[in-house]
Amino acid sequence: MESNNSQLLFFQHIKSITASHISFVDEIATLLKISNDSAYRRIRGEKQISLDEMQILATHFKISIDQFLHLQSDSFIFSGELPVAGTNSFEQWLENVFRNLTHINSFTHKQLYYLAKDIPIMDQFMIPDLMAFKSFL
Repeated sequence: MESNNSQLLFFQHIKSITASHISFVDEIATLLKISNDSAYRRIRGEKQISLDEMQILATHFKISIDQFLHLQSDSFIFSGELPVAGTNSFEQWLENVFRNLTHINSFTHKQLYYLAKDIPIMDQFMIPDLMAFKSFL
């Protein structure tokens, strides 16, 4: 029963992050290379999803399955992108910070751990002169 609930939560999360103009069932069926009927059975929890299928979906939608398996591993999940040489990496970094903060803000209970040897980035945004100096460096 617990794994069925985890599977339902997994698919609900995927559906919530899927663009509204995309057919959710078609997307699942295409990614897993199964029929729409088989996709519906997995989405409703009538058929167990395999770990391989879960990995395919998690990789495609860039989500961690830890939260759906209710693992008590005392681990932290990080996400982000490494800068690519020759691109406007500072601008991409700022956009990534904004996306992460928006994602954190969407939760009811939120907690942010920040580890740095410098002034926290949130404080830098509050002082325009400091932000201008830090972003220049």
